[in-house]
Amino acid sequence: MSTSLSDRLDAALAKLRTDGCIPRELGADATAIEQIIREGGDSALLMDCDRARDVAWYKGEVELRAMPEPGVCIYFERDGRPETLEIATTDAPGRQRNAA
Repeated sequence: MSTSLSDRLDAALAKLRTDGCIPRELGADATAIEQIIREGGDSALLMDCDRARDVAWYKGEVELRAMPEPGVCIYFERDGRPETLEIATTDAPGRQRNAA
């Protein structure tokens, strides 16, 4: 069964939180950001109300940063260590790696 990118992001964020991890930031390329907006509508990305910052938030929960590299990543902490989870932009599984 096919799932949307937003569904995969939501599932990954929920699993990380269940595992005791702290999601810090999402990174996504322009194509993925557009896909998230198409799938999630107006509530998918919210702009920060602080005019001094030009920041978007995925569903108001996790800061979203535009990346030049293709794809979507969740940057999070596990036991105080930074790690990265790459989210597939298609139905293929993502992969996890420790941050360098």
